[in-house]
Parts: sequence; C-alpha cells; structure tokens
Amino acid sequence: MTDLNKRVSESNYFQVLTYEIFKSMFSLDTDANKIYIDLNHTVSILFRNENVNDEKVVEQITYIVEDFISKYLEKGTQLVFIYYTKGSIYHKQIFEDWCKTRDERVDFNKSQFLKALIVNIKKNNSNIKNLKVVNVHGAHPAMYIQKMETNSKLKSVIISKDVTMHTIKSKNIYIYDGKKYYSLNEDTREYPLGADPGIITPYLFKYYIALCGDDRSEYPGYKGVGIRKSNKYISKYTVEIVGDLEHPYKEFLDKYSKLYDMNSMMDWYNDFIAKMKEAKSE
Repeated sequence: MTDLNKRVSESNYFQVLTYEIFKSMFSLDTDANKIYIDLNHTVSILFRNENVNDEKVVEQITYIVEDFISKYLEKGTQLVFIYYTKGSIYHKQIFEDWCKTRDERVDFNKSQFLKALIVNIKKNNSNIKNLKVVNVHGAHPAMYIQKMETNSKLKSVIISKDVTMHTIKSKNIYIYDGKKYYSLNEDTREYPLGADPGIITPYLFKYYIALCGDDRSEYPGYKGVGIRKSNKYISKYTVEIVGDLEHPYKEFLDKYSKLYDMNSMMDWYNDFIAKMKEAKSE
C-alpha cells in the first residue's frame, strides 16, 4: 500500500494510471437496460494524489465520461450516477476507525472535477428522463441499488470496484470492475477476492470478506488470515457458521460480517429513509 501511494504521488505516473483506470471502467459494452455508476468507488484513484484537481488528468478523463454518457443515452439505456459526500453511517456504527481513515482519504469534497461533473450532468441533462444523479447521503450506494432492484426483472449493470456490491441480492444484476464482468445469478456466480465458488455461497460470502479483508478498501480483515486460510476456515466451519454455533472466530465474524450483510444493511436503510421522510414533512 505504501509503495502504491508513493508511486501515485508522482505526477506522471498518476496521470497515466488515472487515465487507464477511467478508460477501463467506462469501456463497458452491455445491452443492459440500466447502468449504475458508483462514482465514489469508481474514481477513488483520484484521491491517492494530493493534487486531485490536476488539470491534465481532468482534461483526459472528462471526455471519457462524456463519450460514455452519449453512447448509452443514444441506445436508450438508463444511467444512474450515484455518489455520497458523507460516508455510510451504518458502517461507521460497526467499524468507526476503519471508516474514519477511509473517509478522510477518499473525500469527495476535495475534488473540484467530481463536483463539476455532477453539476454538469444535472444541468445539461435535466430534461433527459434516462439519466439520474443520486446522492445517497449517509447511506451506502449498494443499499440504494438493492432498494431499486429488488423486484426488477430487467438486466442492470453496476460499474464499481466496491466488493460490497457483490452482496446485493438479484439474479439480474451484473458488476463490472473495469477488468471483469461478474454475474450475481447463483447458477453462474463468481466471487472477487479469491473466494472459492466451490466453498463460498452467497450467504457465506459476507463471512469470507470479513475474515479475508479487502486491500482496495483498506478493510483489514482478521490479522494473519488471507485468501487461502479464509477459504479453508469457511469450509471447515460451514455448519457452525450457518447454524450460529461456536467456532474459533465466531465473535469476530458475528460483528464484522455485518459490514457486508445486505439484510442487516436494508433493515437499517429502510429505517433511515423513513426518518428522512419524517424530517422533510415536519
């Protein structure tokens, strides 16, 4: 992580890396009816350099995003750009230190480009019904998408590098991380982070992430337990985990699996939305 931060801080490397990441993330070619663009977790590379408003970088990536929007609006695809300026309250309640460190580095408010992008999308496309810009405020983008797609039978794609998106429950959603195209359909399911599909199920995946950790989001997982040990542990204690019985890492997994538990997230989110509606009506 330190070596990456050092290299990204070098202007030339930062410009090249950022351009290549944006190019790959927005190179998606799909016939989906709807595309969700998770801005915070798609463009987080921008925040690895102190000069997040590098003019050369902004110029390079602006046309990539504009071309992407034009391409899919012409096809009649619905585009939903999702962002937040305040990190997930739900996740902070579980692991405040991790969220604080992450939010301090990936601060959406630091980037004039991202703020300008959102304003321009809203301003230039205000009359286009197939384009939305959604601020999820103190929620997580995955919660919003789950709410929108729970009963949908149409094909949707999420552009995001966030592993939390893989906990969404839907047979019709696909995830594109700039390199790989994932299906959430159990029959063709693949998992990120080295999770073995012969061991891990949609239900067990939240325990796997909690144990293994995720370097990209800087979530540490259980110290000393990586991909191989996590697969092995879940395989060995599947009955205990599913049956809520005792096992060596039970206390740790019971707590931190909540970070990736969509049922728990949606219970919180539904309550969060209800409170927001109450506040607006007062």
